[in-house]
Amino acid sequence: MANQSGSKSTSKKKRGPSPKAASVLQGEDPVATWAEFRKGKSKLRLSGVSLARARLPGIDLSDTTLAGANLSGADLSGADLSGADLRRADLTEANLTGATLRGARLSRAVLRRAILDGADLSETNMRPTELTDPTLGNPGGADLSGARCHKTRFVKAEMSGCNLEELEAVDACFDGATLRSVALHGARLRGGTFHKALLDRSSVRKSTLEDVDLSGAQLEHAELRDATFLRCRLHGASTARSQFHGCTLRECQFHEATMTASLFFSCDLQRSEFTAATLSQAYLSDNLSGADFTGADLRRALIPNSTLCGATFVKADLRGADLGRSELSRVDLTGADLRNTGLVMTTLRDAELTSARHGPRTQWPSQLSAREIERRTSVRDDVGIEASQV
Repeated sequence: MANQSGSKSTSKKKRGPSPKAASVLQGEDPVATWAEFRKGKSKLRLSGVSLARARLPGIDLSDTTLAGANLSGADLSGADLSGADLRRADLTEANLTGATLRGARLSRAVLRRAILDGADLSETNMRPTELTDPTLGNPGGADLSGARCHKTRFVKAEMSGCNLEELEAVDACFDGATLRSVALHGARLRGGTFHKALLDRSSVRKSTLEDVDLSGAQLEHAELRDATFLRCRLHGASTARSQFHGCTLRECQFHEATMTASLFFSCDLQRSEFTAATLSQAYLSDNLSGADFTGADLRRALIPNSTLCGATFVKADLRGADLGRSELSRVDLTGADLRNTGLVMTTLRDAELTSARHGPRTQWPSQLSAREIERRTSVRDDVGIEASQV
């Protein structure tokens, strides 16, 4: 029995790198020698090998076990690492420009300041991986389509132009990352942060983001179609001049966000918070029931044909805004500025208008008489404000 248990423990010992394979890569002209050496061989083992600063451009290391290997500063540009086992490998400052890592295992690998321009990282497993300050973007963004990232850190990563289609990320960190013009299509993100990340001109389609924190993120001139944002936090974020088509943004927080001229076509914004947000010249349509616009700047905003039941506009600036034909039942407009506001054909049943400011250019629904308006409001500005002055 003792011998049997001894043999079992011996069989479980971690095997190191193949001495011959390691010597080939550490010798002269390693790329050419390696190509000859690996003929007819598959799944070579190089666990824990030290190849720091090795020059291995274009080398074929596909399906090779490099777990725990030291590849810091190595030149692996154009290398084939598809299916390779790179768990716990050190790739700090490695050059992986144009390299293929499709399906590679990168769990707990370190890629600090690594260069991954144009690299293929599709279907890789990065649960978790350290990519602090790497370069994956221009020229030629890296391909991370189908990659799986669990607690992966992309802190301050340069990822402009990257392909993030069908990316799966749980509690990933993209703080300070540059993701301009990325394609985030069919992706699934749960938890995680994008604090002060730059996502300008990005394309987000049919992606789902749950409980993601995008506070301070810059998402300007972006296009979002059929995307779902649930309970996401966008405090102080900027979506200026971005377009949202058919998106669901339920229970999201846009506190103090800059959303100037943002366009929301047929979007579901139920119970989202826009307190103190800037929405001047924005267009919002469809379902905004229970949304909170307390203290928001909605000057010259267009909110036509929308459902705003139970929404809050306490002390909101709605000068020059048009809410024509919208459902405003149980809306709280306490202290709101309604000068020059269009409320034609709206439903204001059980709406709270106490202390709402209005003037001769306020367009009230026809069913409200002047006496009723005066009774329900207590502040009236008799000097009309022209639209150009709003």
